[in-house]
Amino acid sequence: MESRILTAESEVSELQTRIDDPVVLKDHVKLRELCAQLETARRLVESLYSRWSELESRQPPS
Repeated sequence: MESRILTAESEVSELQTRIDDPVVLKDHVKLRELCAQLETARRLVESLYSRWSELESRQPPS
């Protein structure tokens, strides 16, 4: 689970870097596309953390 979260967070970071590129900022079509991808990637990170938390809560106490 941790590796999936790290991969998803890395994708968020990469997309944010691409969005910050001045060339992309001038291309409203590409910018809109990347922003949609970024939103999807952020939702994935949130859902992975939520799932991880759920799984952790199901484990018996040590």
